Amino acid sequence: MNNDYSIKMTLWSNLEDRLHLQNIRREVFIEEQQVPEQEEWDSLDEQAKHLLLIKQAEIIGCARILEQEGRLKLGRIAVLKPFRNQGAGQFLMQFVKQEAIEDNLHCIQLDAQTRVFDFYSKLGYQATSKPFDPCCDIPHITMQLPLQVQASQAQVDSTPSLFVVGEDSARYPMTDSMETQGYLELHLQQVRSHILIQWNTIDDPILCQPAWYENVLKLIKSSPKSFVRVLVPTLDTQTATPLLMLRERLSSRITFKLTDQLQKLDTFILFDQQGFLTVNSSQGWTSFADKARVKKLKESFDLNWEKARIPHENRRMYL
Repeated sequence: MNNDYSIKMTLWSNLEDRLHLQNIRREVFIEEQQVPEQEEWDSLDEQAKHLLLIKQAEIIGCARILEQEGRLKLGRIAVLKPFRNQGAGQFLMQFVKQEAIEDNLHCIQLDAQTRVFDFYSKLGYQATSKPFDPCCDIPHITMQLPLQVQASQAQVDSTPSLFVVGEDSARYPMTDSMETQGYLELHLQQVRSHILIQWNTIDDPILCQPAWYENVLKLIKSSPKSFVRVLVPTLDTQTATPLLMLRERLSSRITFKLTDQLQKLDTFILFDQQGFLTVNSSQGWTSFADKARVKKLKESFDLNWEKARIPHENRRMYL
């Protein structure tokens, strides 16, 4: 365990601690994530145990826990922005896991924002639901960490790992914008090599999600061979979309081409050699392990890419 951090367990009835809990949750959820205040506070606060995450006497995070039918339900997990990516979240999650084991509970369950799926996945949590919107237009998925050894290890091994690249070969329909955003965020966190985009407009809501910026930047920084290619019919460089903003910084790794044929073509996004997301009319589909489908779509993309033209501003940039 990291000696820089400690945990205090408390109750909502402790007025001093409640003030700390409210301040952290207001800063993270209400101010940063734009969660309406009336959605943040509920009756479960009075029933739950609460955790305060402390770093060298400074309170920097929180969570709440409820025991329900032999499982620990974890929620309202928050770490203040200046202290993220420093091991604080992992420390908090390890503490919760140890508490659940000592209480002889069979699993920990939480509703995670899809944008942090990879964080929980690396800690052993598995998705058990498709993306949904509990409130506030933020897609979530239910995730679970089993704590007790099952009667048959073969049963555990055969349990499908939902939404894990290379493992989950199911094809999922996307019936609304919230599901589409959620699945997109699940893909973007797991891509390791390249992204190919064939879309009808660069300012489509799907390509304007904030998750593009942080995840593509992470992808490019992770490997000198990683890249992103975007095939669209027009390119308005005055539009402040995530991919265009990144191209200004990383023009050699994020390239655009224009095609006159896109209205006759399928629109899709390919993630490495495994995953795809495609939308036609009002129906969308995605998969995290469909090499055959991805190969076919990539062959189509490569052919269209060769025929497409480089935007004029790109030519000037490369001269």
